[in-house]
Amino acid sequence: MQAGSSEPRSPLQPSSRQMELLAQMPSRKQIQKEYFAELDAWARQANQVSGEKRKKAIKRIKAWLKANEPSRLLMLSSLKLTSLPPLPDSLQKLLAC
Repeated sequence: MQAGSSEPRSPLQPSSRQMELLAQMPSRKQIQKEYFAELDAWARQANQVSGEKRKKAIKRIKAWLKANEPSRLLMLSSLKLTSLPPLPDSLQKLLAC
């Protein structure tokens, strides 16, 4: 039983501190919005001379994310990229040569 409480708290019921911490966590939508902003910033840094296809890379990344299959191969090859974009944390397979 909790101190100052007449009824025991269920082990599955979050404490008020846990609820407070959960409320402070960014939503999945907010995380995705921030990630897409990072991708857009990376795309704006494209090297026009080398013929990089960064917008195409972003389209492939977004399609990969939409598929929601972390073990699926993300192909960023043949896009003449001089640097890699920020990659999703769940990415397991990448082809980028």
